[in-house]
Amino acid sequence: MIGPYRLLTRVASGAQATVYRATDTRNKGLVALKVLDPRLASDSSQRKRLEREAGLVSSLDHPNIVKILDIGEDDGTPYIAMEYLWRSLDEVIDKEGRLSEERVGQIAADIAAGLNAAHSAGIIHRDIKPHNILM
Repeated sequence: MIGPYRLLTRVASGAQATVYRATDTRNKGLVALKVLDPRLASDSSQRKRLEREAGLVSSLDHPNIVKILDIGEDDGTPYIAMEYLWRSLDEVIDKEGRLSEERVGQIAADIAAGLNAAHSAGIIHRDIKPHNILM
């Protein structure tokens, strides 16, 4: 448990955080819970970076940008709860193989629309890759 979230499975991990598939015990909904690595939780610059990310993303409202549901801290560990989108672009490519030109065009248009919304708000993603494109 982290805050009101029951961790189910680890979805991804990086240098600064781990993302879990979790259940919100208040409403039984699925969320993606991004948790700052415990080794970094006491580093004020890392905490501020995560808080800044959450604040920036939560200021956006676009169908091609993941929604922030909650920002919190549990026992000194900061987290961000986001809507759970069950697969990434790299998983789609792994499962389906070569995508049709039409499908690639639609995915590219969706990515461009989301990035345009972020850029219009002064936000630059900096880590665009298939693993970070959620479907």
